[in-house]
Amino acid sequence: MFKVRSFLIAGLLIALPLIASGQSDTSQSREGPIQIDADSGEYDNRLNAYKLFGNVRISHGSLTVSADEGFAYQTTGEDERVELFGQPTQWSMVLDDGTEANGQSDQIVYNLTQGIIVMLGNARVEDSRGVFTGAKLTYNLESQKTEGEGGVQVVIDPPNQSN
Repeated sequence: MFKVRSFLIAGLLIALPLIASGQSDTSQSREGPIQIDADSGEYDNRLNAYKLFGNVRISHGSLTVSADEGFAYQTTGEDERVELFGQPTQWSMVLDDGTEANGQSDQIVYNLTQGIIVMLGNARVEDSRGVFTGAKLTYNLESQKTEGEGGVQVVIDPPNQSN
């Protein structure tokens, strides 16, 4: 197994749950060490990038992310970003209220410089409140706003009604 600790990936792990939860408290996502496992990996000094291949799995607290491959770029003077690819990339997390949130897409790109997470291709986010899907979902960490493009659909679960 290939294990890496990087603040780039830490940023992704802290940010992903915000897509589904809409909460600013990410204390559960910051608990314990960040562990990244893959079938193989390398660090490219020219690109300042970690490259992870095959069964990429990231664990941090209650958050798990899985992808077929991933890249974490750290370039001075340019955008720093994490890219994950898979068929699909998937993540899940137990939220502070005890419910689970999960999402999937063909690709996840997290631009740390801009504070934006983009889920590309068959993007889907689901939590206890409902489902948000589209070809592209973009989440802005500063504004905590999610935008969708390409056949957006929102399904809201009604609150439980008692007789």
